[in-house]
Amino acid sequence: MDMITTAARRPKAGAPLRKLRPARIRVQHSANKADIFHIVVGPLESEDKPEAHAAAWRDAWFHTWCCVPELLNTPGTFNLIVETAAMWLPEAIARDPELVGPLYEATHRREGLTLAELDGRVLRYIHRSEGAQATTR
Repeated sequence: MDMITTAARRPKAGAPLRKLRPARIRVQHSANKADIFHIVVGPLESEDKPEAHAAAWRDAWFHTWCCVPELLNTPGTFNLIVETAAMWLPEAIARDPELVGPLYEATHRREGLTLAELDGRVLRYIHRSEGAQATTR
């Protein structure tokens, strides 16, 4: 399983601790429920504006198609699971995959998708997320 992450920034002296909300896009085979890959979205920072969060989601989907080309030759249907951590976390915890794993909650799930449907569903999810973030701030 491939995972793409972003590098951690070093905090400035005296700066408040960063709070991050880890998120990821997971794709799995419909038949055997085995994960094909997941792409880490972010970092989503609590102080960021909605536009920055929307850009992180768009970048994650771009990386899906650039960095995982073997998906194009994978037969069968796919499940799409979008997951987000239940809470904002200190950066040290948010960047540790073992600690974050149990904290993920599925926020969007679709099963039995063709490759074209998979792409369309993610793009619709990102578009809806952009609108929701703009109205909640």
